[in-house]
Amino acid sequence: MTAMVGLLEALPGTKLYDRLQRENRLVPAQTTGDNADGTTNIIPRMDLAVLRQGYKDIMRHIYTPKHYYRRVRTFLQQYATPKAKAPVSVDRLLAAARSAVRLGILAGSGFITGGS
Repeated sequence: MTAMVGLLEALPGTKLYDRLQRENRLVPAQTTGDNADGTTNIIPRMDLAVLRQGYKDIMRHIYTPKHYYRRVRTFLQQYATPKAKAPVSVDRLLAAARSAVRLGILAGSGFITGGS
């Protein structure tokens, strides 16, 4: 259900980092290690503003209620009950409630309301 989309970061000690360093394509700043925060330490060949805007557009698109709930429905249709059971915790219940409110109520076109 969750889409993993992020901007590439070159981490020290990797071949990518070494190559980009040789090509002078690294921003001399610390990496966050979080490829989903919209930052990168790589100087891309394309315009950085275009890259960031494309990232924002993708995130906005894939997390619209229509696309998110399509992934939820696919998951529920294909889901098989696992043999191991995870304990229910307050944190998990709160995360589920926050998702339902944001996608189903605040977005105004969620699964419950039948919007598209």
